[in-house]
Amino acid sequence: MEEQRIRQWRLEADRVLQALGIELADEWKEPFYSNELIVIVMGGEGSGKSHTSSAYGVAKSVADAVRTGGGNLYWIIGESFRDARVEFEFILKFQEQLGNIKDVSYSSNVDQALSLKTKTDQLFMTVTAANPLN
Repeated sequence: MEEQRIRQWRLEADRVLQALGIELADEWKEPFYSNELIVIVMGGEGSGKSHTSSAYGVAKSVADAVRTGGGNLYWIIGESFRDARVEFEFILKFQEQLGNIKDVSYSSNVDQALSLKTKTDQLFMTVTAANPLN
C-alpha cells in the first residue's frame, strides 16, 4: 500500500512539474521526491528554495486531491507574513498556470495573511511562526 502511494505521488508530481515546465536540478530531486515527513533544505539567496518548495506544495496538493478528493489545508509559514509571501506568490503563479484557482484573498499590504483556494477546495494560507492561528 505504501509503495503504491509513493508511486502515485511520483506520477502526480511529475505530471504537475511537466505542466508547469519545471525540470528539477539534480540537487533538488532527492528532497523533492523524499518520502520523509519532514525535509529540511538549506541554501543561499537565489538557490531555488522558494521556487522548488512552492512547486512541491502545488504538486503535493494535486496528488492529495487525487488521493482524498480535496479539501485539505496547507500552511505557508514564515517568521512574518512578509516572509511567507514569496512562496505564496509562486504557488499562486503555479496554480494559475494549471487553471486551478477558485478563490484568492490577496492584499498589497505585506503584513496581512493571504489565502488561495483551488478548484478541488485545497486551501493554502500564509501564517506567521510567531502566531500561526491569526
